Amino acid sequence: MIISGNTVVEESLAAGVYAGQTAVMRQVLTTACPLDCPDTCSLAVTVDDGRIVAIDADTSESANPFTQGFICQKVKHHAKRVYAPERVLTPLIRSGPRGSGQFTAATWAEVNSLIAAKITSTIAESGPNSVIPYLYTSSGGVLSGSALAPALFERLGCPDVQHTICASTVSAAWDQVFGSMLGADPFDLEHSELIVVWGANPMASNTHLLPLLTAATKRGAKLIVVDPRRTAVAARADLHLAIRPGTDVVLAYATTRLLNERGLIATEFLAANTV
Repeated sequence: MIISGNTVVEESLAAGVYAGQTAVMRQVLTTACPLDCPDTCSLAVTVDDGRIVAIDADTSESANPFTQGFICQKVKHHAKRVYAPERVLTPLIRSGPRGSGQFTAATWAEVNSLIAAKITSTIAESGPNSVIPYLYTSSGGVLSGSALAPALFERLGCPDVQHTICASTVSAAWDQVFGSMLGADPFDLEHSELIVVWGANPMASNTHLLPLLTAATKRGAKLIVVDPRRTAVAARADLHLAIRPGTDVVLAYATTRLLNERGLIATEFLAANTV
């Protein structure tokens, strides 16, 4: 029996449906996808006796409308990774030569002590600049990704380096240009006349954008894709600029100059919203 929602669970228990059982065996729980993805999908997770048996889109009225009733295959089959026999369930310490595949299981207390001892001894011997904290927590959340770990290495006096190569440049550019201004509503895409997809592949990393792109182009919107690769989205674009890798800045400067010469820059918007 699949049960959706805590209210139904409580009513079934009150009616004696689960007489003799200590807990509900199977139920559908709603949650949000924790992956480092802009779609932030609403999920319906079927759990049977504490074990995930199915994951799909949450289609209830409270679901994120951007989920649009479907989720990516990565998350849909997430239970296979959770219960895979190859999954590492404990910290491992290498016990043989590099590449030998020899590891010994350890507790978190043991590995924390080992890591702390190595960092302490390295700083004592060679100074704090000898420890490079390359941090990327992906889906770890605000506290672990932007507060606790950076604060630790700052307190130790270690160098401050970019914490990810994934989207550092675009994040830095956004912060320097727009500050804390929120981004655009993705549903506005459907009403756009021109859409530029620059250096992104929505088919792989932003799947819920595709139906909006399709709706916009059906209405007559023009689609321009800037990407060295012939991606699936580039193949359906009105214009695909397959620039050489590393030349984005040249195209950006040239486009900005042309817009300025033609008086097409939204100066009032920039004055009101940029840093």
